[in-house]
Amino acid sequence: MGRDVTSNTNIHSIRKSLLNSLYGIQLHQGNLSLNDTVGMLGIEDHSPLSSTEKEATVAQLMSSSSGIYHPASEESRRMMAKRPKRGSKSPGTHFYYNNWDFNVLGTIYNHKTKGDLFQDFQKYIAEPIGMEDFQLDETTYHYDKNKSVHPAYLFRMSTRDLARFGLLYLNNGKWKDKQIVPQSWIAKSTSVKFDVPSKSVYGYGYLWWVADEGSFKDLKLISAVGRYGQSIDIIPVRDLVFVHKVDSNKKGFFHKSVKGVSQKQRLKLLSLILEAQETSPVSEPKLIPFSPVRY
Repeated sequence: MGRDVTSNTNIHSIRKSLLNSLYGIQLHQGNLSLNDTVGMLGIEDHSPLSSTEKEATVAQLMSSSSGIYHPASEESRRMMAKRPKRGSKSPGTHFYYNNWDFNVLGTIYNHKTKGDLFQDFQKYIAEPIGMEDFQLDETTYHYDKNKSVHPAYLFRMSTRDLARFGLLYLNNGKWKDKQIVPQSWIAKSTSVKFDVPSKSVYGYGYLWWVADEGSFKDLKLISAVGRYGQSIDIIPVRDLVFVHKVDSNKKGFFHKSVKGVSQKQRLKLLSLILEAQETSPVSEPKLIPFSPVRY
């Protein structure tokens, strides 16, 4: 088990919650709208979108409920297996964790702002909150053009930089005396938009997982979660940010695939930390970096 909190490694789907912060800033500035539809924005793909699919809004893309079930870059086998049939659900009626929705949000962001989401993340987030390891050359657009014209936007980041991002959200978008991300946006996007029957503990907001049952709901847990056990877990009730990473770039013995950490294992570890915190309370926000991990 290691604790190298400075190494930049693939954070997988945590990327989506990072994009949430940029949307909050641009929505506040009037450069983006949650009510814009895919059709209004001119979004297409290899297989033309139907008139119904074009009615999906940016808000529905953010809550992974667009009803557009097109192949996507960085789509896992499990996601492909669970992907509903095209045209089987209307926009806004069904939750399916959909990389097409998430990737298209990156396309929309760059098109509407006439910018680059990686450069904007550096300008609006990384620099103002003092990230120490973030580098633009550790970001990339991943195209899988056989599937979709919309790339995934991939970040390699350190545990301590993710902890700073978590602290930004714990403090309702404020860093020291400056409001970085609008507080109203954080409140809106970290409230449950869809129940997720197949996902115990969590419902889904706008690019954040939101605890909607059990003790974690009482603790107001919100989480950015990625493959293999990557996470930023934020517990406002305890003033705590917990970051968990698994270095998925490392291979096991004999080139075996990465051994990930399940949600159950990660939340069990978080529960143990919370139990320990009860016996040793802190008077200010506590960052718990835990990275990289090999179980």
